[in-house]
Amino acid sequence: MQTISASDPAAVAALRDCLGTGGLAAYPTDTLYGLGVDARSDLALRRLIDAKGRGGPFSIMVGSVKRLAEILLVPPASVGNIGLMLPGPYAFIAPPRQPDLWPTLLTGGGANLGVRVPQHAFLAALYHGWDLPVVTTSANLTGRPALQDPAEIARQFGQQLDLIIDGGILPASRGSTLIDVSQQEWQVLRRGDGPFPA
Repeated sequence: MQTISASDPAAVAALRDCLGTGGLAAYPTDTLYGLGVDARSDLALRRLIDAKGRGGPFSIMVGSVKRLAEILLVPPASVGNIGLMLPGPYAFIAPPRQPDLWPTLLTGGGANLGVRVPQHAFLAALYHGWDLPVVTTSANLTGRPALQDPAEIARQFGQQLDLIIDGGILPASRGSTLIDVSQQEWQVLRRGDGPFPA
C-alpha cells in the first residue's frame, strides 16, 4: 500500500494509474473519504465489496454534468436544475441509458444508478482530461462510522488498499445528499451535506 499527499504533483497520475489498472484506492471527497475502483470492472468491484463488507448498489463519480446526462436517463427539464447543483455533495439517481454497460455488482441488481460530480479540488484535477467512471463509497466497514483520517483508514483497511491519497483529516460530514431524479418530481432519498432545495 502506498500513501501519497494530495498536494504532491504526482498524486493525480498515481490515482489514475491505480484506478485504471484495477486498483482499490482511498481519497478525499467533498464530504467523506471515499473508497474507489473502476466502475466497469467486476474484479475491482469484488475487491471493493470484500473490503467494504457489503455489495452494491454503489454510486459512481464522473467529471462533468454533461457526462452525468450521457449516463443517466433524466427528464430533459431536470438537466439544467442538476447543473445548478453540481459540482457538489449530491448523488443523482435514475435508470442508466445503457443498463448493459454497468455490472450487476455495481447496481446491486437494481434498475437505477447514482452519479455524482465532485467539487473537491483534487478530484476536479483528477477529472481534467480524464473520464473513467469511478465507484465512490464512504471509507468505512459497513455498519461502522465513516473515516475522516487517512491514518485510521490505513489501519482499518491495511493491505486491502493499493493507494491512499492523503488530504489531511476532513471535518465531520453527513455525506452526500441522494436525490432520485427519474421523474419530474424529485425525491430526496437521504439528506446529507448538500442542501435541498438548492
